[in-house]
Amino acid sequence: MPGGGIISTVRDLLLFAKAVLNHSLVSEESFELMISNSGLKKEGNAYGMGWYLYGLHPDLGNNIGHSGGQYGCSAFLFILPDYDGATIALSNTSGFDEIGSISLRMIKVAMASRGQ
Repeated sequence: MPGGGIISTVRDLLLFAKAVLNHSLVSEESFELMISNSGLKKEGNAYGMGWYLYGLHPDLGNNIGHSGGQYGCSAFLFILPDYDGATIALSNTSGFDEIGSISLRMIKVAMASRGQ
């Protein structure tokens, strides 16, 4: 399995996102390299070093993310570096293609509640 059978939680992924955003996991310089367009495209999106690069969204600014899954689960981590925020969506269903759009909708709801 791609994830090696690793089991995680929303809290684990949130801590991971915070560590990425506050540069305690990787330096700011390394993070900037990670989110630089490598010239590769994956699933129609630019791809950096381990991140899908969704580009500048008119309402959300720069946004990056990654999906994942294995038998019995699907996940999506969406990070907004410009807002120092992230959303995580987990499902106990394999191959749940809507997981990314659910994560994006969660961000839009959060931004609307902040008046942005």
